[in-house]
Parts: sequence; structure tokens; C-alpha cells
Amino acid sequence: MKTADLPSFTELAYKYGPFFFALLFLVYLLGKFHKGYREATPGPKLRLFAGLLITTYAIGVGLVVVCVVSFVNRPSLHVFRGTIRGVQSQIEFDSDDAFFRDEFKRVMKGEENALKNVHFVAIQEQSFGPEQVVQVDISKGELRGERQRQHVNIPYCPGSAPAFKMGWDESSQKTLVTCSSAEPRHALLQLVPSAHASEPPAVELTGDRIRPAAAAPAPTAVRPSSLHPEAASLVAVLQGSAQSVGAKILVLDQLNRYEATGVAAIIRARTAIEPVAVTLLDLTRHSDPELSSKARQLLSKFDLVGDLVRQIRSAPPSSPAIRDASLILARLDPPQAQRVLREVGSIDKAKLVMVAPVVLQVARGEAAQPIATGTRQGDRYYVKAMWRPGDEAALKCLAANFNRELYSNRSLAQEEALMRDRKGTRVVFAAGESGKTWAVSIADEIRKCGARAQFVRPY
Repeated sequence: MKTADLPSFTELAYKYGPFFFALLFLVYLLGKFHKGYREATPGPKLRLFAGLLITTYAIGVGLVVVCVVSFVNRPSLHVFRGTIRGVQSQIEFDSDDAFFRDEFKRVMKGEENALKNVHFVAIQEQSFGPEQVVQVDISKGELRGERQRQHVNIPYCPGSAPAFKMGWDESSQKTLVTCSSAEPRHALLQLVPSAHASEPPAVELTGDRIRPAAAAPAPTAVRPSSLHPEAASLVAVLQGSAQSVGAKILVLDQLNRYEATGVAAIIRARTAIEPVAVTLLDLTRHSDPELSSKARQLLSKFDLVGDLVRQIRSAPPSSPAIRDASLILARLDPPQAQRVLREVGSIDKAKLVMVAPVVLQVARGEAAQPIATGTRQGDRYYVKAMWRPGDEAALKCLAANFNRELYSNRSLAQEEALMRDRKGTRVVFAAGESGKTWAVSIADEIRKCGARAQFVRPY
């Protein structure tokens, strides 16, 4: 053995302990001493090698026994691994008891991932029991340096690679992770829908992004907001499309702790962007179930329908209050909108002309009700355009609008050819700080072309 080999042998001895020395005594030293014993002449030297042979053999056998005992009594490691499927991309995982790896869905051209699969591995010395859970922290973003964290338990589920899904439990106001199957198909083949009472339409197509230049005209002059500066800053987070889901959840948690008078003042308020009630109603349709639930919780603390009825009755026909009431009315569910019209009763004809068509649009599903889809870079709003494939006028009108307002280097002729290939449907999306405004604007342009516009989710 060369001197240069000593470091590698030392490392082997450190790693394998008794097993390494058992091999050393039984193979190397025993062989060396046996060779010396055969070559030795009778006398003291022969007796020396005989003693060395016996001693080396005894030590080697003893080390083998130590190895066997160590192997039998070694601490066993048990592994629990699985996949949480269909997780929204902005959700992050952390735990002292598990390791995580994200697997994002295949990226389409110009598209941000909306969903991902989260693979996890937990290791412990004892076997996992049927009632055991892995404690995990999840986060959906931060607000002013405060990270939104929530404790979640992953229950043990038997199987080689069980699949899990995340959902929101309204009764406990907590995110739950449940086992969906013991032997899942490949994670890319399945999507887990969000836990909503009523699901808006989902589409499989990815969208073309609307240019910022396609934003709607600036809002007309409205009454100034009477919100306290602190409340105004919180509302600004809710109305910012580029804000993270976690930041909006933190804001809603703070607002839900307000007293009834404070909640009423916030919901009645109007910013330069839109009435706060419109913002909250739109958040109730958000793709994140926790966020939508907390928006509903805040709205439940205020009689919005009753306040809307009083506002329509008392405000002059051409006032900003009536225009705001029409915006709020367009965001309500059909039963709520019809209740408003029913309770308003006999009103001025000028008001009726403004209010009644909105209720009709809500009943037909034609009212502008944006649906926010959370991503790692803020909310997105997807709009699906639908037209009759044989309607050339609508196709050319839509092609001209999309060619002007989408991120694209296509010519108008190429845009029209693309529209014909879509066979009556096309999805576009808006993102950024004014994403919702842009989406509502493009939906209006789609309807002006004689086509149908529908706000959808991409999954």
C-alpha cells in the first residue's frame, strides 16, 4: 500500500467502521501473516507468525460479529413521499419535517404557469402511522415585509406514491390537504379544481396577452374617497392586480377584524379606480379559495343589497352614485340583482333605464363579472371570445381589435387567418396593475363586434 492511498483508506474506515476493519483483518493482514508463516523456518519466527494468524483471525471474526449485530440493530429509516397535485403556482411550501420539489406544468408560448405539482418526502426512524401528519407551512405572498403563513397538515396515506389535493374548508376557515388516491396517474394528467360553491367556466386554451395600451379610458370624475389613510392603503392592495394573493389575504384578515361601522364605511367607499364593493364582489370569484372565502366573509358583515336599494332610491338619476350602483349591480348574483330591482319598487324612469338593463344582463350571464386567476406575478383576467364561424363581419372586427390590442407581430391578414383556425373561440388575458380594467375593456370590444365575451379561468 502506497502512502498516497492512506487518505482514501482513512475515509473508508471512517465511513464503514467495523466492516472495514473486519475486511482488513480477515483479508489483508491474514493473507500477509499466512504468507510469512509458510515461508518461516521452524523456531521462534514460526511461532510468532502462528500467534499472529490466530490473533488476526479471532479479531476478524469478532469484528464480523460486531458488524452483524450492528446491521440487525441499526436505526431503520422510513420514507413517506407523495405529490400534492394542481397547486396554484404562487403557493410556497416550507417544513422542518419534509423536503419539497416543484414540478410546473408545461409552459405554453407567452403563458405564465397557473398550476404546479408539489412532490414531498418525509423521513423518520419509526414507521408512519395511520393517524400521523406532516406539519407544513404554506405562504401565498407578503405584505410590507410580513409573510402570510398558514399551518397545514399532510395526513399519512399508504401507498408507494399517493396523490393529494388542496382545498378550502369554509367551516373551519382553513386550507386542507387530503389524500385523493393511493396510486395516482402521472401528475401532469390531472388537475384539481378549487373548492368553490359554484365554478366558473374553465378553458384548456392559453391566451394571448393584451397590451397595456389597450386599457380602457380613465374613469370620469367621481366623488373623492372618504377612507382613513390606513384603510385607503389596505383597499389599494385589494384593487391592485399586481399584488400577490398572500398580500390580499393579509389585508382581508385585517379588515375582517374591523367593527361593523368600519366595515360599512369601507364597503360604501369609492376610490379613483372603482367602488370598494365592486372590488370585494370580484374577489369572491378569485381562483384562490381562501381569498374568495375571506372576501365573502367581509361582505357578509354588511347589508349590501339593502344599502344598494337605498342608494338607488335616494340618488339623483344622473349622479355618480347611480353609476356606481349600476357597477355594483352588475357584479351581483342573479337572485341578488333581481331582489334589488324588486325592492327598489317604483322609481324614476331615468333611473329605471340605467338599472333594469343591468339586471337583465346579470340574468342572461352577459354582465361584466371579471374572474381573477392568481399567479406568482399577480392576478390575471382571462376573456373568452365566442362567435359563429361563418360570421365574417364579427371575425374581421375581432381580428382588427386583437391585432391592435394584443402582444403580437402578426399582420392583419395573419390575424384573420389565425381567427379562422380558432373556429369560433379565442382566449385572451390581461395582467399588470390595471389588468382588470383592460380585461373589462376588451370584453366590451368583443361584444361590440357582435360576439360573446365570457370571463373564464384557464384551469
